[in-house]
Amino acid sequence: MTRIPLTLLAAAVATSVSLPLAAQTPRSGGAPPAQGGAATANIPEATVNKTGAALREVAQIRRDYSERAQQAPEAQRQGLAEQASRAAADAITRQGITIDEYNRVIMAAQNDPSLRERVLAAAQSR
Repeated sequence: MTRIPLTLLAAAVATSVSLPLAAQTPRSGGAPPAQGGAATANIPEATVNKTGAALREVAQIRRDYSERAQQAPEAQRQGLAEQASRAAADAITRQGITIDEYNRVIMAAQNDPSLRERVLAAAQSR
């Protein structure tokens, strides 16, 4: 896989490369996602590393499918979007985290510069 530029990964975190609601698993327990401060300090380093690895793959998938969608006829774009969503979900779960865990870390990283740097470093480490 080609190396994703750091600027693209940073933009992905800033704009939340999270999956559409249709691809997410239902939340059990009703706890809201962690946001900012002490809550992000509780995110294990292993989860940050897995999220970074998943982010790298999700950013590549989004880039690939975006290029394909631009070239595709209008009638095929919805199907490509669904394929991209499934591919992103598979990329995340291959890293050993759930889609909810991934989204929670990405959302928290938007509000926590320290966590954002840790996720980006993990995304660039391979």
